[in-house]
Amino acid sequence: MTSEFYEVAPPAASAGAPALPRQASRWQAVLQLIRLPNCFTAVPDALAGGFVALWLLGGEPGEATAVVALVAAGLAGFLAYMGGVTMNDLVDRRHDAVHRPERPLPSGRVPVWLATALTVLPLTAALAIAAAYGTTPLVVAAALVGLIALYNVSHKPVPTFGLPLMGLSRAANALTGFAIVAGAATQELLSTHWEAWLLPGALALWVLSISVVAKLEGRYPWAVRLVPRMILLIALLDALLLGLITGFAWPLAVGVVALWILPATYLARRFRMS
Repeated sequence: MTSEFYEVAPPAASAGAPALPRQASRWQAVLQLIRLPNCFTAVPDALAGGFVALWLLGGEPGEATAVVALVAAGLAGFLAYMGGVTMNDLVDRRHDAVHRPERPLPSGRVPVWLATALTVLPLTAALAIAAAYGTTPLVVAAALVGLIALYNVSHKPVPTFGLPLMGLSRAANALTGFAIVAGAATQELLSTHWEAWLLPGALALWVLSISVVAKLEGRYPWAVRLVPRMILLIALLDALLLGLITGFAWPLAVGVVALWILPATYLARRFRMS
């Protein structure tokens, strides 16, 4: 899932600075491997999807069961993204050994067995969270995992095919959050409320546009500057769409979704996003 990511140069080490302890270096490499800032951009997608489902169900965001379901939706989105980007590095490790040898896997800072665990366990956990809310959420989450896997195995040999898959993966993430909150009512809501498709549809188009702009980074300096901003703006896009769908009747929910831009931006200054 790297076409959506941009590269942030790591801070230069001070001359004569002591080397980090091995364990600290390993943890830094793991956080780089999972693209920690990027994971925080996936949470508002799932949260916004969950809030939209709750709105269509006529629920209230302050209800205890709704809060638990929304937290589960956000966690599932985070874990699915984490497993997806780690899978990406596993699939691309031979290519990266030649073109990006500084990455955690080809540099040897993270062993393959650990990267495999960081792929399988988060994706399995995301599926388990969805399964706890019923068969329909599990099916939607399985579709998300399938799109992630399909993107990871196809984006290098067939780049054009990978672009829409990335957008569809983001859409499926929002739909997974929607399904976790809606449960058995998911199919009925999706078939009777056109506005339920507004969030995933807009996300798919936005992420597709990010991928297209990213392809221009080698030619145009403005593209290099624009791509990171477009990624970090995903949380605000989620919040705006949620507000439009609900008529801004839930300003606190809109604010909760929008605030995820803060940890993503903070972490983007400390960890590489590609």
